[in-house]
Amino acid sequence: MQVFRRPRILNKPPSDDDRFPNWGERCVDVFDIVCQIGEGTYGQVYKAKDKDTGELVALKKVRLENEKEGFPITAVREIKILRQLNHPSIVNLKEIVTDKQDALDFKKDKGRHCLC
Repeated sequence: MQVFRRPRILNKPPSDDDRFPNWGERCVDVFDIVCQIGEGTYGQVYKAKDKDTGELVALKKVRLENEKEGFPITAVREIKILRQLNHPSIVNLKEIVTDKQDALDFKKDKGRHCLC
């Protein structure tokens, strides 16, 4: 019988400054998309390779076309939970990137945001 550990939530999540110093500063163009590995209501998931480090990642594109309020609350909840979880069976959230070259553009315009 295989025993599974429950994911644990860390007592104190690291600050964004420590874990994500450049969140939102990189563009999705820094990744080479290898293939699509999943799709759901809120977007697609791709296997991608970081051009800078060569690291393979799962890149989740979050759709914003139908959002009147901007970034979907479901994605905000997912980010909050992923930042706190630490378990070998759950992917770690590395960063958030945008499809806009200028970080100011993605705050004004509706584009795509990606969780990496």
